[in-house]
Amino acid sequence: MSMKMGWRWYGEGNDPITLSDIKQIPGVEEIVWALHSKMPGEIWEEHEIKEVVDQIHAAGFSATVVESVNVHDDIKIGLPTRDKYIENYKQCIRNLSKFGVKTICYNFMPIFDWTRTDLFHPVGDGSTALFYQKDLIKDDYKGMANYILEFTEKYNMTFPGWEPERMAKLDE
Repeated sequence: MSMKMGWRWYGEGNDPITLSDIKQIPGVEEIVWALHSKMPGEIWEEHEIKEVVDQIHAAGFSATVVESVNVHDDIKIGLPTRDKYIENYKQCIRNLSKFGVKTICYNFMPIFDWTRTDLFHPVGDGSTALFYQKDLIKDDYKGMANYILEFTEKYNMTFPGWEPERMAKLDE
């Protein structure tokens, strides 16, 4: 199997970059996608998967890589309810496989799906990148959380792992 160039797309309504914008990048064949409206532990239903895969295919891309099928916290900490969420995760895998998904990225990070202290860190060539700097949150993790939540509210975006239901339990 040869390597393909892919691009992470956060989906319609979540990403200011459109699939037609991405189509202009030479060499991109694959869109790495997710269903950002799904909470950890929820089953990704076939009709929801089909809708996004059809959209990606219509733009001329493959959709074989998914990121952020989030692992429910009950699995991470071994609660008795974990078995239900393991079964749900297995069903997600089965449903995704019906649409040609071959790679599912996940993580076991507590609370957040991903952690960044800067969503637009300047890079030497004038571009920006996601960035994490541990010492910025050493004494106040809520500073990072507030930064992300203000950003998502300002731009009407959602980030997996940053849902209001989860943020309400941040101190736990």
